[in-house]
Amino acid sequence: MIRVLKSFKTRLQRFAAGDHVAETADLSPHTVEGLMEGGFLNSPAAAKPAKSKPAGADQSRASE
Repeated sequence: MIRVLKSFKTRLQRFAAGDHVAETADLSPHTVEGLMEGGFLNSPAAAKPAKSKPAGADQSRASE
């Protein structure tokens, strides 16, 4: 899912900041790329949380 950063409207509906947009949503007359470049949508890669290191990895190095 893509998250809306700034409100915008399409021919069919309005999207408010914080809304989720399905990847299959009709955003015409806009494009997903154009909305991302304009700062209206975040990129799908940014929406995924970063993987964290296992808690035990840091503790094993500290004991060395």
